[in-house]
Amino acid sequence: MDKPSNILQWNCRGLRSSPPDLQILISTHNPAIICLQKTKLVNSSLNSLRSYTHHCLPASPSASLPSGGVSMFIHKSIPSSPITITTNLQAIAAKISNPHPLSICSIYLPPRSKWNHNDLQLIINQLPPPIMILGDFNAHNPIWGGSHVDQAGR
Repeated sequence: MDKPSNILQWNCRGLRSSPPDLQILISTHNPAIICLQKTKLVNSSLNSLRSYTHHCLPASPSASLPSGGVSMFIHKSIPSSPITITTNLQAIAAKISNPHPLSICSIYLPPRSKWNHNDLQLIINQLPPPIMILGDFNAHNPIWGGSHVDQAGR
């Protein structure tokens, strides 16, 4: 198998309910990095992707079902280290070297969550450049195929 070089970003709507889909995506695209949003994982223990190092911000537990959460899987052939970021948003980051350094951040902004430009700028300021931010921002705008513009899409 070729060395992984792709980055996969996906709102999986629950990682435990989507393992076959994730395995298909991995076998099809051979990603070096996988950024997932809305994982609904309540802890960081997940060992189904043995070729990857798993970084996780667990979902918020609730009385009924967990919601949100972000994960990042980095292929073990790629040197990486987690980046600690201070934020109230659901975000996780890591620095990779493949072969050049790159900071990658996975963000999930639930619908109707309260955030603003400064919240995102705070995250950006904590990441060593160059950076790549991936995520589900629940933002709608016709520029990227939405049917309307909402506050997040502005």
